[in-house]
Amino acid sequence: MIGLMKLFLRKYPAIVDAMSKRHIVYNEEKAYTFKREADGDVLVICPEHDLGISRTEKDVDELQRVYDEGRLITKTRLQEIIHFLEK
Repeated sequence: MIGLMKLFLRKYPAIVDAMSKRHIVYNEEKAYTFKREADGDVLVICPEHDLGISRTEKDVDELQRVYDEGRLITKTRLQEIIHFLEK
């Protein structure tokens, strides 16, 4: 895959480099975010399980399902959110 990216994006080597490290940066940022949550600096609102949806999902019903799940999680944690914001 990297070989194809290098071929098609040869004029943009920084993009190829960023794309090849995307998963590493994502995992580092995720670890950082959850550490900050453990330290009490931030409140993370996210599902506890994989949503089973792709980054490029186009199915309106699937997008609605994920949206509804996000609203439900937020509603169930509303008092926690308010308490965090009052600090």
